Amino acid sequence: MDTIHTWCRQPGWSRVCLVMLIMMLLATVGTVDTLVINGEKDSAQEEQEVFVCWTCRDKVDNDACNDWAPNVRCPNNNTVCKTVHRLSTTSGRSVAVNKFCVHQSHCTHDMIGCLATGIPGEQECVSCCNYAYCNEAVPTNHSMALMLSSLPVESGGIPSVHCSPITFTLLICAALRIFLRDFCVNT
Repeated sequence: MDTIHTWCRQPGWSRVCLVMLIMMLLATVGTVDTLVINGEKDSAQEEQEVFVCWTCRDKVDNDACNDWAPNVRCPNNNTVCKTVHRLSTTSGRSVAVNKFCVHQSHCTHDMIGCLATGIPGEQECVSCCNYAYCNEAVPTNHSMALMLSSLPVESGGIPSVHCSPITFTLLICAALRIFLRDFCVNT
């Protein structure tokens, strides 16, 4: 306790936050892995820009779909993987699995979830995600459809809680400063 109290009296603790911020800036700059030589992209960068989804049509279950799925890049502007899983509501067994590369407008937040199909005892669950190979699993209920989905927030939607490493570091520093100010005053 005496060590903390002594530390509270030292004005240099804010330097820790400055060092953390500088380290985060250097780490962020260090993650830039784009190599451009004579106007040409590095093959590693091109590989990262390729967008691929698991794709299949009318397979009997998810294993059959993923075993069959060719490793083919999605057409340009098709940056969402859409999975449509038709299943029995009584047994939970798959009836059909369809996976596609689609344009974002063909797989919106309103389309995610499970609905009755019109065939007694069957439902169709849809999930949509937007990073390569994100649709390996199939949704089997509404909660899982939501969990498997990842799409950008639309206007009027819930804002994202993600923040950059620099913002996170600044928030930690601010919280540390408030905590230490209150702690040091009370000790």
